[in-house]
Amino acid sequence: MGAEWGRFPSVRCALLLMLLMLFGALSPLAGISQVDDASSTDLPQVAVRADSVSFNSGHGEQLAGDEFVINATDWTVEARRGLDDWISRAVGGSLSSVGHLDLARDDRGRARGCAHIPGQGLMSVKLEFGSGAPSSSIVEEGSGTLGGACSIAIDERESVHIAYVDENQHVSIARETYDYQWHFRTIEDSITVTDPVKLLLRTDPGPLNGAEIILYRDATAHTLHMSDFTTTYWQHSQLLPGQTIGADFDAYLDSDDNIHLLYVDTATNELRTALWNSSGGPYETVVDSGAGIGSALSFQPDATTGTEQFAFSSGISSLRIVRDLTGQEDGRLDPTATELTTGNRDNEYAKQAFSNVDLNCDGISDMVVSEPAANGAAGEVHIWYGSTVGISSSPSVTLGGTAGGDRFGHSTVPAGDVNSDGCDDLAVGAPGQINANSDAVGVVHVFHGKAGGLESSASWTAEGSATGDKFGGTVASAGDVNNDGYDDLLVAATGWTSGTTRAGKIYLYDGGANGLSTAGHSWTRDGSGANLVLGFTMAGVGDANNDGFDDVAIASTRDFSDLSGYSRVQVYHGSASGLPFSFAREWAMDRQSTLFGRALAPLGDINGDGYDDLAIGEPLNDTSTGASSGGKVWVFTGSANGFAKNPALEIEGEVAGQLFGSAIAAVGDINDDGRSEVLITSLEYGNAGGKVHLYYSDQAQLLRPGTNPLLIQGVTGQHLGRALSGGGDIDDDGLLELLITSIDKDMSGNDASTVIQFEKRNFERLDETRNVATVDLDMDDQGRMHLLVTDGSTSTHLERPNEATEPDEPWREHVLNTSQSAMVVTRAGKAVILAWDGSELAFHEQSAHTVLSLSQMTTVNDIHDLDLAIIDEQSRIFYSETHNASTSFGRIRGETDSGFYTTVLSDNSTSIMAFNATSAIAGHDVGSSCVLWNGTTAFARVAGNESVVTYYEEGGNSSTYTLSTDAALSIDISCRSSSLLVAMQTSSSYELMEYDDGAHTLNSGSASVTSA
Repeated sequence: MGAEWGRFPSVRCALLLMLLMLFGALSPLAGISQVDDASSTDLPQVAVRADSVSFNSGHGEQLAGDEFVINATDWTVEARRGLDDWISRAVGGSLSSVGHLDLARDDRGRARGCAHIPGQGLMSVKLEFGSGAPSSSIVEEGSGTLGGACSIAIDERESVHIAYVDENQHVSIARETYDYQWHFRTIEDSITVTDPVKLLLRTDPGPLNGAEIILYRDATAHTLHMSDFTTTYWQHSQLLPGQTIGADFDAYLDSDDNIHLLYVDTATNELRTALWNSSGGPYETVVDSGAGIGSALSFQPDATTGTEQFAFSSGISSLRIVRDLTGQEDGRLDPTATELTTGNRDNEYAKQAFSNVDLNCDGISDMVVSEPAANGAAGEVHIWYGSTVGISSSPSVTLGGTAGGDRFGHSTVPAGDVNSDGCDDLAVGAPGQINANSDAVGVVHVFHGKAGGLESSASWTAEGSATGDKFGGTVASAGDVNNDGYDDLLVAATGWTSGTTRAGKIYLYDGGANGLSTAGHSWTRDGSGANLVLGFTMAGVGDANNDGFDDVAIASTRDFSDLSGYSRVQVYHGSASGLPFSFAREWAMDRQSTLFGRALAPLGDINGDGYDDLAIGEPLNDTSTGASSGGKVWVFTGSANGFAKNPALEIEGEVAGQLFGSAIAAVGDINDDGRSEVLITSLEYGNAGGKVHLYYSDQAQLLRPGTNPLLIQGVTGQHLGRALSGGGDIDDDGLLELLITSIDKDMSGNDASTVIQFEKRNFERLDETRNVATVDLDMDDQGRMHLLVTDGSTSTHLERPNEATEPDEPWREHVLNTSQSAMVVTRAGKAVILAWDGSELAFHEQSAHTVLSLSQMTTVNDIHDLDLAIIDEQSRIFYSETHNASTSFGRIRGETDSGFYTTVLSDNSTSIMAFNATSAIAGHDVGSSCVLWNGTTAFARVAGNESVVTYYEEGGNSSTYTLSTDAALSIDISCRSSSLLVAMQTSSSYELMEYDDGAHTLNSGSASVTSA
């Protein structure tokens, strides 16, 4: 028999109201009309009103970074969420027991639920906006299992559909009609069905829109079946023929009405996804495996990326959460750095380290670490060959200098592929090595990569022309400057002198079929300029003018120990004949001692215009804000004429002595946008730890800091970030790694050099130790995950409210004392839970808040702790304010129909605030508050020598009751639907009390207190 469902009242979306009130509170209104009369300027201003902002959909986080004006002051919308509170609303009615529950929402965020009521049948419940009480009605009367395993869905016309089992455990369907009546029927009577049942509604814009698909499990055979409505008849089929599935499964339809299924194959103990689309199916993927896996499971797509997120049991007392991070930006690097190797800092271990080479030609990246002062400064270079299990604890190969003072490995770089045999080659400079005449001229060695391992002796060498040349003081791959298919090599003789002045000299050696030319260099340039060394840093910079020939950048600068020169950087364009006599671009500093060009980093094409770009570090730049040696990074973009004269972007350090830009490296694509990300070092003066910052390549902003640009900070005295590299994959898992070095201390603060690694991740796997009976996962439009986990006695809501900006934020928990519950999450991120606690069926819903912030000097007025909330379709902003760092006030700025008002709530006191439609409370150092389902605010606090609770009703009335004749040292309260839970510590006891709102009685008992 049908039961009438009252018509929905006309309401607005809660999310829309919140954003409208946010703009309403913050935007002044231009005059509606103008009076063409000079005297109109003298008219008094009666009220201030505000504009609203029109939009169709969205959420508060989308406004992050926007600024609004309140009383001529700029306020910034934060990406993080504010207060987290829960409101309970009882469904009402006389119920002795409740069975299975399910919950859904419409696009406006209104909750609709179904419940199996033993002895009565199938019940529907609904929760509207505002403070109105929920309502319920019986859809179909019956006894036994009728109404069990119910699954609810809402179509685009906002009509409700419910699938459930009847008295004979056969699948039935109930549909809400246009006049809010119910039609129901049994649609399959040959299979005995057990929980769960999953109802899906098609969203195809054609005639199948709103048509049902029902998935259900055979209670005896444990097989999966589907009933599919064609709008004229039902058709039935078995899914996954030949497989038996576990006791739980989950499913959803994507925007193309493709079926996605999560289940456990009981024959293999594998947790699998299955997809059916227009091409067929099932297309299956194994998510995880193991005994006991997936007895409870749930999954949902992330609205921001389309990737699937999973939560499931992994054994009796473990919850496993698997987040697919593909296409996302935050959280893409494993938050834990791995220390790969350490060595003697006196040997300058890890002066360079990189893993973006394949020297044994097996398709897996290898790692190279230099140690130029080892063995009496003979020097060594260590090579680890990668494998599917990563690298071993000891090097696979160690190359060494021939005698003390060689400094073999002083400059060690990937040489590209100089003989074009498909294997990477390695170039090593030994600037102190002697020649056959025992002159310390310096030698460069190139080792050809080959299958099976790097050659044990150099395939090519070249040496300097005079004693003290320090030939090989800097070595760099030039790329292929003449486009002949072979990579070329730049070598600097950093000790070369012009007369008596150390000036530096650079050479270019061309690659060929047998490697680098033995006929000598093809191009050279002499350094000039006082206190500068040409080639102190060099880099192949890609193709800046997109003419098909690689280009090079060469810096004339020095190191931190010699700062007196006016640094410059020159760019030479490649051509069919190699490098030209004249540079194509020069940037010269007009201020000495800034080390402009100490870091040169080819960025690739970060803005997507077809031309490669360049970053230059200047670590001793005194910034525009006055930070002495704060440091700066200059970004120059390529064009048809090469690099522009003026920088497209300048990024400055923030504090004196930061040395921002000491090292720069493009490290590979982390956020899957096809562009390489960039690491930048702040080496820092003195005994500081050093910092490494991560910037994302961005078409518009070029280099954009993420939500947390500081990747890692070193320990005291470490100066982390001496060398940076990325793009390798030494464990062959398809995920790139970043390498960062320090030659002063390891990560434990020991006097040792170190190489640490961060690895990209496509999945985040989290294991929570907790008993899991059921789990429900839902996602909001921001990609934020909500979990509802039951353990047989309680239901716990888990959320990381700011995971968009803090991907490793701890879970925030809200516990209900019942295991019978169901959850749905609105698009804006508000969780709504329908729960039966043994005596009451109630909705529990989160409050939502958008945080604004104001940056202001504490020497004047400092405003903190701002929050916005919607109360009866109006807004209030709560904040505390400090004047001259001495006097503090708690204030509320609220909206009325005629404008805004500001009220002082507290004076020189810690503010604890609560509110409803007519009351706001603050100004108590010991206190706690919450809001009951009917809008009444309960506020517990210390009054004199007693602890009291005051009820503030929405009509303005209040009443106060004594909780204890002792003054509480701390107190916390939580509102239930009709009672108040109080946890209180006094000087003599701990007490846990329940305060009954109707009888005004206390049920007190001792509390078990555990020290945190």
